[in-house]
Amino acid sequence: MRFKEMSQSCGGRYTLTQESDSITFSSPSYPQIPNPHSECEWVFLAPGGERININFYDRFDLTVTSRCTDAYVEIRNGGTENSPLIGRYCNEMPGTQISRENIIYVKFFTDVADPRNGFIANA
Repeated sequence: MRFKEMSQSCGGRYTLTQESDSITFSSPSYPQIPNPHSECEWVFLAPGGERININFYDRFDLTVTSRCTDAYVEIRNGGTENSPLIGRYCNEMPGTQISRENIIYVKFFTDVADPRNGFIANA
């Protein structure tokens, strides 16, 4: 059995424009510890022909697990969990991640009973 917690402060779909070209997002309750067994999904859409940069900053603190299966941040080039994988990160703060298109998908997942503080980033 897998528990999935979603709230208004956890995930969403955002459109970036010339007037609003950046948005900050984070794991739930950041910098506090999120609830155990949390999952959040974000989709960022930019104007056609633009690319999206995901920049992590301050801290990237996830529970270390083997093979990044129980706690991770996943980034995909496209708008769904089936889009081509850019990377899955769990141990060290990734550098800037750049989409190849004008849409990018980000997923935070933790399936541990004692999660760590999480992350903060902007798109």
